[in-house]
Amino acid sequence: RDIYRKYGEGTDPLTSARLRLNANGPSRMPLKYGGGVEFGPPCLTHAWDRYLPFEKYGKEHPEWYSYRKKEGKRIGGIYTGQLCLSNPELVPLLVRLVKESIAKGNAEAHDKGFAEPVIYALNMNDNKNYCECEACLAEIGKYGLSGQQLRFINAIATEVGKEHPDLRFRFSAYLYAEDPPKGGVKAADNVLVGIALTTSNLAGPIGDAKNEYIREMPLRWKDAATGLLMVADYGVTYWPTTFGWPFPSEFHIADKVRYYADCGATYYFLENEMVDASGRERIEMDDMYELKLYLARSLLEDPKADADVLVAEFMRRYYGAAGADVRAARVLLEENRRAATGSVSWFPRRFEFNWITDETIAGMLSRFDAAERAVAGDARLELEKDRAAGKTFDLIVIDAYSGDSIPTHLTTREAMRLYRSMLAKGGMLAFHLSNWHMNLWPTVKAAAKELELKVLGTV
Repeated sequence: RDIYRKYGEGTDPLTSARLRLNANGPSRMPLKYGGGVEFGPPCLTHAWDRYLPFEKYGKEHPEWYSYRKKEGKRIGGIYTGQLCLSNPELVPLLVRLVKESIAKGNAEAHDKGFAEPVIYALNMNDNKNYCECEACLAEIGKYGLSGQQLRFINAIATEVGKEHPDLRFRFSAYLYAEDPPKGGVKAADNVLVGIALTTSNLAGPIGDAKNEYIREMPLRWKDAATGLLMVADYGVTYWPTTFGWPFPSEFHIADKVRYYADCGATYYFLENEMVDASGRERIEMDDMYELKLYLARSLLEDPKADADVLVAEFMRRYYGAAGADVRAARVLLEENRRAATGSVSWFPRRFEFNWITDETIAGMLSRFDAAERAVAGDARLELEKDRAAGKTFDLIVIDAYSGDSIPTHLTTREAMRLYRSMLAKGGMLAFHLSNWHMNLWPTVKAAAKELELKVLGTV
């Protein structure tokens, strides 16, 4: 259960532990928080250029990299080229490099208090420029694009597995390698087959006509995968001009998770970054990020959980009295999408949101107005008004936790970001957290740490 939520350094592991995830995206889960299912170095995906960076070896060993007919030369790089999989030098070379990475991963785990990694990525770079040399094209003709890759990865995994029989190695049915192999090629017993759900309608149910391809992927791969099936799913769009535009995928997360669980998926990886296309953290731009994160983590733990109950619980705890109206706005959005058979792709252009009509926007704004009235006097809204006016404060005190009903919406990351934005230089946040029923200090401390606020302590 892995939800990739942030680029770069990853997400605070305590947050992942509290979300009951057993992985932490690009970061690692310390043993003091229960440990996790860890990927070893150098990365969790798109591994080839990490092992053999083109910038480092391309000039001396161009024969290691993909030949492209259009360019008339060999190219590499994580976003621009692949390896020449027919080159006999590469398997023994990568066997050595992977063994070195395993030794490094285990040493780091022992030194820093993590579980030893159990999965090592051997999958392709993030582009479509596979090798078109004569030898590679012959292999592709016989085994298919995925089959050529799988034979290459099988050879490495089988050899490394002789010394490390408990480890697994990642292959990705991704981009040009989404179709299953030809010629009877199957994944080795220690190869984790990852199917990437890139060709899909992110806003629609798993049964949507435009989701037929991703719906059938595990069925088409069942003969080639040996039971180790990983699903790489996407909960966020990546096109710069439409990042954060609304699409009501929360209505369909449950069906998708249940479907792939029934198909035998052993690892579910969800990319749901709270960033814009440049990699900057922009949770305020992401469409219902917190709701979708809450739903996904709950359903990955228990696919049979009632999604309607989960949404109602989230709305009550996160939005308080405004929850019913916020939910009504999202229902209106989904009704409009369904009526228009709206579809949102992985990198959606603006026209893909044409199903959001002026009437839908007006209806949603009306419900948001009602939501604002329902929480009139809420301190967060008053602070938003102050922020709009350019005000800052030397001290902000949050004192609302002594009763039986805990206003958890005042300690969310979203609320903490608001408080931070309102502090003057050198300003301070003070929380009165005394409560007979709950110890709120760890939650506030974790949120503060994730936002890189200096935590002074308790009194």
